[in-house]
Amino acid sequence: MSAQHTQSAAASVEEQVRTIIAAVFGVETERVSDDAYLGVDLGADALDQVELECELEDAFSIFFEEGEFEFGRQTRVRDIAAQVRGKLDAKVAKDAALAEAESRS
Repeated sequence: MSAQHTQSAAASVEEQVRTIIAAVFGVETERVSDDAYLGVDLGADALDQVELECELEDAFSIFFEEGEFEFGRQTRVRDIAAQVRGKLDAKVAKDAALAEAESRS
């Protein structure tokens, strides 16, 4: 994968995360900057956390173990995007390892 494609994919993930956050929290997309705090700036609460976690899992086909999804009043949008990217990277690595193992069989 080229560096440009990787940067584009990361930007796409961040853009999707911002769009999902705006929809879940019922705020304008323009308010959802990378530096915005979920609770302080966007007014998120505990119910929003549950809904956001479910929406992210569905949108990206990822799964957060119980207690793994980090969310708080001082959590920034960039922190959520980083959690999603981490899950996606782990998924790609796992899929690659499985494909390599199958090719050796």
